[in-house]
Amino acid sequence: MIELKLSRVNQGSRVNRRGFLSATCRVAGPLSLAGSRPANADHDGGRAKSVIQVWLGGGPSQYETYDPKPDAPAEIRGPFRPISTCVSGLHICELLPRQAQLMDRLACIRTLSHENNNHHAAMHWMQTGHYGPPDKTKPEQTRPSIGSVVSALTGATASRLPAYVHLANDPLGEPTLLLNFGSAYLGAKHEPFRIKPARIGEVQAGEGYLDDLTGRPQFDLPAVDLLENVSLDRLESRAELMRQLDSGLRETEARLSVYDDQRRQALDMLVSPRARSAFDLSQENPATRERYGRNMWGQAALLCRRLVESGVRFVTLNTDAYSLAWDSHKALERDYRQMMPWYDRFLTALVEDLISCGLYDQVLLVVAGEFGRTARINGNAGRDHWGPAGVVLIGGAGIPGGCVVGATNDRGDAPLASPVSPGDLWATVYHKLGIDPHHMLPDELGRPIPLLARGEPVRELIG
Repeated sequence: MIELKLSRVNQGSRVNRRGFLSATCRVAGPLSLAGSRPANADHDGGRAKSVIQVWLGGGPSQYETYDPKPDAPAEIRGPFRPISTCVSGLHICELLPRQAQLMDRLACIRTLSHENNNHHAAMHWMQTGHYGPPDKTKPEQTRPSIGSVVSALTGATASRLPAYVHLANDPLGEPTLLLNFGSAYLGAKHEPFRIKPARIGEVQAGEGYLDDLTGRPQFDLPAVDLLENVSLDRLESRAELMRQLDSGLRETEARLSVYDDQRRQALDMLVSPRARSAFDLSQENPATRERYGRNMWGQAALLCRRLVESGVRFVTLNTDAYSLAWDSHKALERDYRQMMPWYDRFLTALVEDLISCGLYDQVLLVVAGEFGRTARINGNAGRDHWGPAGVVLIGGAGIPGGCVVGATNDRGDAPLASPVSPGDLWATVYHKLGIDPHHMLPDELGRPIPLLARGEPVRELIG
């Protein structure tokens, strides 16, 4: 993943090319650059220009979000009541009152279904459209993420901006939570530009790991800031020095070309007023920032809107990389009461902002996690992993608002109709972007690999 780290540049007068490259941008993942071609011009599914993915990693409960079962026994229906929405006959959890008034602009898939209950394998499946290795002790992303594929096939909509941005804090002892968002064999050029919001502010007193999310009254983005003593002129001088050093170090041209791409993007982000402005939340009206919520989730969602508005093609807001909030094996009622108002607030503000800015017809919003939760509440007052039934919220870019895809049984743990696989979900997204879901890209050995293992666009969502 790309991450600007200019704070390391000023460490002495001696200039070392390799050290400067490492200081300017860190490249993770393979350096092979797979070939690609633009989206299929004959494929007529496109209406979306950009995608915002809100990732509820860990697995949100369908019962406590968009598929409540009020008539089920208490150990299944859970602690919360359903509420009516602005769509007749559509009910969602009482903890989502703001979203309830916007469901005519959103579609709900109630039958996300696959056969895996393992975090890593299911996340790989959901982020790439291919089943992934289940062994988290030896994690490996074997296929590129959707964001990386979009980067390879479409690029950004504006120059000097990355095509793919990933917003998340570092995980707490869970590197696999960030692994499956990378480019795999597409190479470092299509890794996400990773933004790590600074952990600043005082943590509010309280119980549970979720409290830290409220300890961010500001949203600092040091990754795209210059040091106080590094001017743009000095940065340009250092870039010129690197170019001179490079002229005598071209023994591995293909490999260095990838470093050049990463370095160029890093420098472009710093010298372009438009690019730097996209990341500057201080330009927003304070009332707007309050409307999203003065916490990490809220301010990151506002940044998502600014990024697609400026030309970024694919943005992922990873709500789970720090808090682990959605993996609700215990104390589900406590945790959901705490975090759901933040989630309800920022997602509603994001949809309303995209509508008011005239972007909602151009931006596709996808809200999902890797699986749903078990029907029966366990002995720790939580729910466990469950792949066969989960929920997805999707909207914008011509998606029919108020649509409900599929239905589950009375227990909420199996589809009765219209099961939607991870491949079906992403085939729908590709279709909306004008990308042929059956297109192939070469891997590191030049073998043609399909974008998805299998999947077709969801008929109810594409019109």
